[in-house]
Amino acid sequence: MNKISNYILVGIVIILCMMYIITKIKVINKQFIKFLITGVLNVLIYYILYIYLKTYLWYLTAHFISLIIGSIIAFFLNSYYIFQVKPKMKNFLKFPISLFPNLFFTTIGSYYIVSLNILNENIASLIMIILAAPCTFIINKLIFLKKFS
Repeated sequence: MNKISNYILVGIVIILCMMYIITKIKVINKQFIKFLITGVLNVLIYYILYIYLKTYLWYLTAHFISLIIGSIIAFFLNSYYIFQVKPKMKNFLKFPISLFPNLFFTTIGSYYIVSLNILNENIASLIMIILAAPCTFIINKLIFLKKFS
């Protein structure tokens, strides 16, 4: 396959994944909108850290460290702004549950996209972080509110 075919294939997969995820959320509510707003902030934090660390580290190591730091910041944003609950140690200890699927999905996806020369590591990591957002929201909602409201 040539590079253009790879771009088209990735685009189709991204669109299908987003369509599937949106149908599973069913209702885009106020919490999800807040999650998207803080998600943009979190992606900016992640991406700035990632680009900086990538100058010193392998791109997947930079991705991992940036995701961990971004996730800690996200915990407090989720607590105070999105779900309006007091941060608790119990929730902080459960919060990595949302990190593991995100870390797995974004790392494997980034590696696949880069290794096939579809996109460079800067764009691949950014795309994978964005695609992981709806799944992360659902897991976070379960952690902070213990059930869907």
